[in-house]
Amino acid sequence: MFAFFLCFFIGMWFRGTSIGDGIWTYLTRIVFDKKLPEFFDNQDLLLNEERHYPTSWGNVGYWKGTSSFPEAGENLAKELGYFANLATRDVILDVGFGMGQQFYIWLGYFHVNHCHGINISKAQTDYCRKHVLPVFKSKLDIFHGTIETVNLPNEMFTKVLVLDAIYHFSDKSKFFGMVFDYLQKGGVLAFTDMAIRTDKKLPFFVKHLLRLGGIPTVNQNTIDELKRSLSQQGYENIEVIDISPFIFDGFHQFLREFGHGQKSRLRPYLLLRYWMAAIFTKHLASKYIHYVMVKAKKS
Repeated sequence: MFAFFLCFFIGMWFRGTSIGDGIWTYLTRIVFDKKLPEFFDNQDLLLNEERHYPTSWGNVGYWKGTSSFPEAGENLAKELGYFANLATRDVILDVGFGMGQQFYIWLGYFHVNHCHGINISKAQTDYCRKHVLPVFKSKLDIFHGTIETVNLPNEMFTKVLVLDAIYHFSDKSKFFGMVFDYLQKGGVLAFTDMAIRTDKKLPFFVKHLLRLGGIPTVNQNTIDELKRSLSQQGYENIEVIDISPFIFDGFHQFLREFGHGQKSRLRPYLLLRYWMAAIFTKHLASKYIHYVMVKAKKS
């Protein structure tokens, strides 16, 4: 309810602008019970248009040495792959695979043995089935659903990867426990995440903005809380690396320039989406959040 009235007053204030029109689009759909687009859909394809060939990255990107969204997305996947020590023998479970572009990294760059993917978004899963699955055929299996709804054999995987998605899950701690059973002995869970800074008290409005952005309160954890949760689920050799300097500034700068350049052709709610993301990364993320890579081992 607070979110509704917040959007209402912001929409009134900015009515007649692209930002206000975007807010009013959402409010109208809510009030008249019209179907909203999936929270995770294929709209981020627009961010990939600078490439000569089509890509479908949708992560925040690792911006060291680049200002290109597709390159930054690819870089973040490679950073996680190196961090997880991916090898040709690995059988991987990728949870929250987006539109599937990262399978080109796991299978085409690191040459892992096989990938399984789970994704909650029907639109993204359909895109992956159409554009990515035919490339890798028998080396890739994908499923539409969640870790709770897709049944896979226990101790099947050497690695479980989550690239820029885990903070959107309903409960990270519960997820840690569920995938623990899927890992082989000695297997590794590796993911990127947003962790709350311990030296900053998180204001109520920031907590609520995170929730509006698809990050439940239960997932708004510090690094110490993340480590404790993994340890309680039975993981060992927990390692966390802060990569924030290569994430937020580059992502903000790209979104700012993209939104300005595409203002005339973006639908209002998309312009609002990217505008809010740019504001968040510039003024809030670097102040209250660490962007981290985490890995933990099943003993």
